[in-house]
Amino acid sequence: TVYLAERVDGEFAQKVAIKLIKRGMDTRFILRRFRQERQILAALRHPYIALLLNGGTTDDDLPYFIMEFIEGAPVYRFCDERGLDRGARLRLFRKIGEAVAYAHSKKIIHRDLKPTNILVKADGTPKLLDFGIAKVFDSGTDFTTLDPTLTAMRMMTPEYASPEQIRGETVTPASDIYSLGVLLYELLTGARPYRFKNRAPFEIARVICEEEPVPPSARKGEEETGRRGNGEKGFDNPIAASPVAGDLERIILKALRKEPAARYRTVDEFLRDVDDYLAGKPLAADNFAAPLADKKSSPENRRLLRRGRENLPAAPKDAAPPREKSLAVLPFKLIGPAQADDTGEKYLGVGLADTLITRFSGVRRFKVRPTGSVLQYENRTGDAFLVGEELGVDYLLDGNLRRIGPQIRVTAQLLHISEREILWAGQFDEEFTNALNIEDKIAAQVAEAILPQLTGEEKQRLARRGTENPEARECYQRGRYFWNQFTGESLEKAIREFERAIALDPDFALAHVGVADYYNWISIVGVLPSGECLLKAREAARRAIELDAALGEAYVALFFPTLCCDLDWPRAEALARRAIELNPNYSYAYECLSYVLTPTGRFDEGLAAVRRAEELEPLSPRAVLMTSWTYYQARRFAEALAKAESTLNLDKHFPQGFMHIGNSLQHLGRAEEAVVALRQSVALMPEAPIPVYILCHALVAAGRRAEAAMLLDELDRLAARQYVKPYFMALANVALDRFDAAFEWFEKGLAERDQWFTWLGTDPKLDALRRDPRFPELFRKTKNPAAK
Repeated sequence: TVYLAERVDGEFAQKVAIKLIKRGMDTRFILRRFRQERQILAALRHPYIALLLNGGTTDDDLPYFIMEFIEGAPVYRFCDERGLDRGARLRLFRKIGEAVAYAHSKKIIHRDLKPTNILVKADGTPKLLDFGIAKVFDSGTDFTTLDPTLTAMRMMTPEYASPEQIRGETVTPASDIYSLGVLLYELLTGARPYRFKNRAPFEIARVICEEEPVPPSARKGEEETGRRGNGEKGFDNPIAASPVAGDLERIILKALRKEPAARYRTVDEFLRDVDDYLAGKPLAADNFAAPLADKKSSPENRRLLRRGRENLPAAPKDAAPPREKSLAVLPFKLIGPAQADDTGEKYLGVGLADTLITRFSGVRRFKVRPTGSVLQYENRTGDAFLVGEELGVDYLLDGNLRRIGPQIRVTAQLLHISEREILWAGQFDEEFTNALNIEDKIAAQVAEAILPQLTGEEKQRLARRGTENPEARECYQRGRYFWNQFTGESLEKAIREFERAIALDPDFALAHVGVADYYNWISIVGVLPSGECLLKAREAARRAIELDAALGEAYVALFFPTLCCDLDWPRAEALARRAIELNPNYSYAYECLSYVLTPTGRFDEGLAAVRRAEELEPLSPRAVLMTSWTYYQARRFAEALAKAESTLNLDKHFPQGFMHIGNSLQHLGRAEEAVVALRQSVALMPEAPIPVYILCHALVAAGRRAEAAMLLDELDRLAARQYVKPYFMALANVALDRFDAAFEWFEKGLAERDQWFTWLGTDPKLDALRRDPRFPELFRKTKNPAAK
């Protein structure tokens, strides 16, 4: 807030402007910005820049500063009211340019040059104002390495912003040069370089990044009216009828070039051409050797235009995909009584993070780390910026949560990792039954702090609650908390919570997805026969899609029932791709896509999908393991081994890591080493049959056939007392060349719709069996497209 003040000590008369922060707006982020602006102004002493007179802190500890009071008019209104001709306007513009050049000499980029930030006093002296989003660059910093401040992009005025600001790229002094070009264009023609009338915000952004400005000479007799500065409508420009052409047009268009490197190198260079024009001197031809019309089709310009489209706010469906901003949401730390294990409220911190992750994941311009990637930080201590670096993200949302009786308080802060600054912070108090309001506010405010402009569709996605029933929401969050623990006992607790959530709100789509996830998973790991599980998963997934056709997770939940029960490979692929389209941050959707591509021999596509999953969850051993498995199916055993070994860097006791190390070692001819690794896997999960069948193959490869036969006998006894996947039993028999028994198990597995039969066409351990004349018919029964 800015106040007009006057000295009252009787010493002398003086009016000043006092700028201070309104109580309630004093977040750490705003305070830091305010102090930065004050520090920037303290470094500037120029006749055309508003002068900082003093500063300090109020009695209630709020900073303020005192500026000279500028009694003047916005630059366009001043020119109009005085009826200034072109020469006078150019001389006034030159003074404004001098102020900007001076700021650049002090390593300060203004980043918000526009008419309302330039007041002109009655004597014709311009004053440059408002360095609130200015950026200081270090003298030793290469401009190409500077990061833009995302808040500055959100606060900028798009009509005067450079293409690189719109795209969220590095902001250098060239950005101010572009804004000066817009200012000069409007000063001399009465119109802006682009026709923005009746355009939506995303269209304004697209036009700036992609379209060439209307040549000033084409503005003869034309005037664009609309919003200006403080709201005044269009003005009568006495020179609008005189075309801006020739050298003057070329000066303006050079400042407005899309590529920063193609503009004037400095403001001084820009002003020298203005001086030469005023003096009637011809301009050097090489200054304009590459006119915009020629550069529009250049490879470099096409690249920039593509990058521009990637970072624009979401437009209609035919718009190019936006560039991603990576974000991680850490589990909120519980403070107060809820810290105790016996309160049953430990789920709250993870639950809130998981819910926010789900909301952010629906925004295409975000690349969001999944819940599984951040769970390891649930009980973290230390520097949150280091956590962000470890997760490899641009932004990190961190916070605390306290519940006392019916009240809940959440404090949160958004960290910009590379700049090591707090970009946003907030505190929210609600009745616990209104906790959804807190999720709404955090999701909206964090998204707006990162993205310069949110589209209507993005706002809708962020606002999606899933349920209005607070008890159903609490059950769902508790269910996801148990689900993420991933033990047999916790999964049973999870399904009970999901079912309670559905009982409280039958239309809660995410809770139906939770039920489907449970039955899909216990089918994969072999707790129950696949057919029995997948029918229940299909019912829950279909209900979720009926309730929310835009929920990507629901399509993934329907993936395995479609692939394994229906044997409909094309539809399963379509479901995975639809899930990715709706939620490009859902890493499991990419794993499912690979699951349908790789077994058909489309190895490169399958690898691309799992690499994307791994990129989204770089600290997840499971995601990395899926890449190893895909390399293995593609018979790239050395790469499969390297990936499997890397899982142990994430979790040194990861049993599947040892299992896949052994799997790859066997096919690399290192059978004895494979046996050692596989025995470690068996020891870490003694009741699981999957490492046992792989160990059978390794023992046979090592010449220890008798030991392999003993293991197969153990598997037979295990299958007699509990359910064991037919595929695992069949593969163990293949190791010992017991093909008749293997085919019996295969037929049993196909009847049960065992998921593992998708790998029948590519699994290297079946090479010997593929020579059996019975195999082609068995393979055709899977309806794998590669079997045709």
